[in-house]
Amino acid sequence: MGLMRVALAMAVLLGHLPIASYKFISAATAVQGFYIISGFYMALVLEGKYKSVGLFYSNRLLRLMPTYFVMMAIAAVALWGLNASATGSPECDTWNPAIPPSACNSAGDSSRWAYGPRSPYGVTASTRMS
Repeated sequence: MGLMRVALAMAVLLGHLPIASYKFISAATAVQGFYIISGFYMALVLEGKYKSVGLFYSNRLLRLMPTYFVMMAIAAVALWGLNASATGSPECDTWNPAIPPSACNSAGDSSRWAYGPRSPYGVTASTRMS
């Protein structure tokens, strides 16, 4: 199973590299394979090691939450130390007619983006329906 997981990981890596000309399996199929193998492993672990589902979830919580809180603390300190915004640039926090929508949208697609009271359809909060 370990070798299969390495092969699937390589397939995902090659699927994300634009310069890779050889792809032995698509990245989407490789990810689905990961889900299948993970489900198989989880069934083995739940059946063999844990007597109840509650014990499994309590162990997972005790294992994952300390790392989660440490990473959240590091992110908070980094954002505070760099005087950064977790939501993007300050120019995009409020609607500004001088800034085009594509400048604040990472995809550059202004049709899915709204600034404050404006909608992507050009209707503002002050527009009345008649």
